[in-house]
Amino acid sequence: MTLHDYKRLSNAELLTRFEVLLTQTRNNLTELIVCMGEVERRSLFAAAGYSSMHAYCVDVFHMSDDEAYKRIRAARLSRQYPAILTAIADGRLHLTAVTLLSKHFTQENVNGLIEAATHRTKLQVQMLIAMRFPQEDVPTTLREIKAQTVSMRMASDSQQDAEALASSMDVSEMQQRLVPEPVPLTSAEHSIALPTERFPVVTPLAPSRFELRCTISQEAHDAIRAAKELLGHSLPGADASQIVEKAVLELVARLEKQKYAAVEAPREQETEPSHEPTTRCVPAQVRRMVRERDGGQCTFVAEGGHRCESRMRLEFDHIRPVCFGGKSTAANLRLRCRVHNQYEAIHLFGEEFMERKRDKGA
Repeated sequence: MTLHDYKRLSNAELLTRFEVLLTQTRNNLTELIVCMGEVERRSLFAAAGYSSMHAYCVDVFHMSDDEAYKRIRAARLSRQYPAILTAIADGRLHLTAVTLLSKHFTQENVNGLIEAATHRTKLQVQMLIAMRFPQEDVPTTLREIKAQTVSMRMASDSQQDAEALASSMDVSEMQQRLVPEPVPLTSAEHSIALPTERFPVVTPLAPSRFELRCTISQEAHDAIRAAKELLGHSLPGADASQIVEKAVLELVARLEKQKYAAVEAPREQETEPSHEPTTRCVPAQVRRMVRERDGGQCTFVAEGGHRCESRMRLEFDHIRPVCFGGKSTAANLRLRCRVHNQYEAIHLFGEEFMERKRDKGA
């Protein structure tokens, strides 16, 4: 089907086609993994002049390093644990989950791990691993990152030189690295124009323990040192992790007070204010009531019964719009994420009206 054909499909037909294609993709992926495993088992890559299956897939079939690594990893595992293939074909496990769980599979626990990781996101799988296979806390470090990096070299080297250097790298070395995705693309010998390595914002280590890795500015670095000095009496010996935790908790408390009027001891009013404000301004007590009632989560529910899980960019949405006489009361307000607030407005006022509003910056 062409792009023109898809544009002519109804919403129901488009979603049906999407499910069919996804099922086909999963079945094809499973067969591809089996085929790749057999190619590697027979060492056919060696006859083609490559020292590893990874280098063969990247150079001949133009897979990304990450793509080749995950598929080869799944192929090797599936020879030991065939149940993994069934889980991939059924859509119960994605390749990232297989990669993350790879070093924890045994003949005794493979079925249990697959069941526990079924339909889980990457972060949920990481949490599962942290619960079942906890790691020790990582040491707190604060160090300067030298600026001798890719972008600075590019200022003096031509783009052609960088591409030549990239193509000369021995990607077969990467195949040996049995680490979760993504596969690192840099080494001590080479510093070239490649995408920055994508570390997770947080990595679960054990129950209630996480590793945080990020780059901070000089200003933030100096602020952490200043906080350590100022906390010398109340929190002696505090390291960066304790300071960051204290700062984040205080920031969250301040933001919740600002957005939801959350305070430790609100005024004693168990019912809504007697007046019904007609403006868009939502009284503090009403904001607290709506947030508690809606659980700090978007309230949009799809026809199939799924409730939006977003807790980001939440807004107070008037069920009956203010322009139609709606009041800023708890009964007429609900939490909606930005996307579903706009979605509701488009259905109510029309796409053209909302487009004009956006153009005017409203």
